[in-house]
Amino acid sequence: MLNVLRIKPPLGWRTIQVCWIVVFTCLWLSAPLATAQGAGKAPSAPKVDELEAADQKYQEFLDQFYRQHLKRYPSAPLSDIRSLAQVVAAASTLDALAAIRANQNLLLQNITKKEFDVLLEYLYSNNDTATIQGLTEGLKKSGDPVALSRNYFMLAKYYESRRNWRGVQAALSKVNQRDLGVGDAHYYNLLMGYTLQNLKQHRKALKFYQQIPQTSPYFSHVKLNEGTAFLRQGWWTEAHLEFEKAIQSLDQNSGDVELRNRILVVLGYSQLNYEFYRDARNTFRKVALTSGSMNKALMGIGLAAAYQKDFAGAANAFEILAAKAPADLSIDEAYLLLPVAQAEAGNGAAAATAYQNAIRHYEDKIRELATLQQKLKASDLDASLRTIRELDKRSSELYGEQSGIPAFLLDNYQNLLAMREASTSLGLKPQFNSLYEQYKKLLQGITHTNIDSRMGILNSYLSQAKFGMAQLYDKP
Repeated sequence: MLNVLRIKPPLGWRTIQVCWIVVFTCLWLSAPLATAQGAGKAPSAPKVDELEAADQKYQEFLDQFYRQHLKRYPSAPLSDIRSLAQVVAAASTLDALAAIRANQNLLLQNITKKEFDVLLEYLYSNNDTATIQGLTEGLKKSGDPVALSRNYFMLAKYYESRRNWRGVQAALSKVNQRDLGVGDAHYYNLLMGYTLQNLKQHRKALKFYQQIPQTSPYFSHVKLNEGTAFLRQGWWTEAHLEFEKAIQSLDQNSGDVELRNRILVVLGYSQLNYEFYRDARNTFRKVALTSGSMNKALMGIGLAAAYQKDFAGAANAFEILAAKAPADLSIDEAYLLLPVAQAEAGNGAAAATAYQNAIRHYEDKIRELATLQQKLKASDLDASLRTIRELDKRSSELYGEQSGIPAFLLDNYQNLLAMREASTSLGLKPQFNSLYEQYKKLLQGITHTNIDSRMGILNSYLSQAKFGMAQLYDKP
């Protein structure tokens, strides 16, 4: 669910219900920046516990599948871990997991080798938790604290990808930072701080952020997260200083340009919210024209100009934005704000044309979404996954700022389909069919929910555009 803050319209500017006017505290901005993984948050329906239950059932089926598979098709034991790593790299996921399972003792005999970490990461990325649990028990018996800490560090990142913050916190509590490399030790503090923020423990989070030095590649991420924590406590002065430090650090070290652009957008909307309209406008203008954040910056420029009663400037920003494609949430909103600004600037003819364009834009997009829903309903077994993946690639355009489907669910479903034929020969067809139907309904349900929500917003915009058009013509 979006964090929505609405600000009062400038004097003489009719109230427009815009879905997001100030977004500086939204997690869609801080989450991808705060950590290396930055998974999308779960949609509002189905509930998080349903997603966790589906994930758990997949893990149980995967374990059952491979127990039967290795009984019928024993995988050849290998003599060295390098050969195992090469086999895994070249094999399909199904065969790779079988090879790792068949050589668990080999892995535990080589826990200090780099290949061990690579193969363990492979297990985490493919959700083979039963094998991971067996290796974890072996690591405990080995008495190697470094290998055990690395394992729990991977576990923390696994939980992060599922936005299971309690799980992240528990896994990190078992990691000894002294057993990690310098970069991972910094990331440990970043991840723990970010986790505590998601658990609403902002002051505790700051203690971990403060342990990351200015020389760390994560320093700018830390300043962004610290600033966000300050904002949530109402300390906007401190927050703005942290954002400025993050930007300055990136400038000095020729850092991530896109990260700099995103932080500028966060800062700009915060300045806009606290009525520093001139500062906000200047901040938004620093965002690179080619940046993925440019649409949000243009929206910010338009809003700041309107607050300054520069309606010609606001209309110019909204017009540039509305002309861009494909239309994300910012562009959809620009269609509605453009005629308002033009009318306030005294250009009624242009406003009338812009309202007509907005109505046509919303009607076209609503029809497109309805067509996509029907396509999803009619999808067969494999086509449903392809359709969902295609829609998720356009999630910003189609769903607005809502998340698509969590990546781990799509990966589970993809691997499940790969086990379909083998499940029949192994006598697991009923279990497969049950889990498959659960996943198909779950993924389709999330997609339908996102589309329904977006259509509701677009219908609201359409109604406002029609109302604005009527008001324009009703004026004497």
